[in-house]
Amino acid sequence: HVTCSGYAIPTKAFMNNEVLEHIVFADDIFVIGESAFRNCTKLALPQLPKALLNIENYAFYGNDGMKGQLNLPSNLQYIGDYFKPIYDNVFISEKFENIVVSNNYSTPISIRDFFAAVLTE
Repeated sequence: HVTCSGYAIPTKAFMNNEVLEHIVFADDIFVIGESAFRNCTKLALPQLPKALLNIENYAFYGNDGMKGQLNLPSNLQYIGDYFKPIYDNVFISEKFENIVVSNNYSTPISIRDFFAAVLTE
C-alpha cells in the first residue's frame, strides 16, 4: 500500500514495480506522469483523485490487475497525447466493467486511450 501526495506523480515513479498492489492518491494530485505505474502487474484499480487534471501516456500501461469500474474525475482535461502515434496509450490490458465519465467532462476522449482495455460483464 502506497499513499501519494504532492502536485504530481513523477514519470516512471513506480514503473515495473511487481509488488505494488494498492495506491491511494491524496486530493492534491493533479498529474500522473508518463509510465508512472507502467507494468505494475499487481496494482488494483485506484480511485483517481478528484483534482486530477492530466493522465500522461502509458501511465497505467500493462496493469493486468486493474478490474472494475474506472471513474474519470470531472476535472480531467487530458488523457495521453492525441498527437503521438496510436501506440502511446494510457490504459492497456486492463479489464474494466465500466468506464464512467462525468457529465461535466468536455475534453474528447480517444478510444485509443483505452486500446485493448476489455470491458467485462
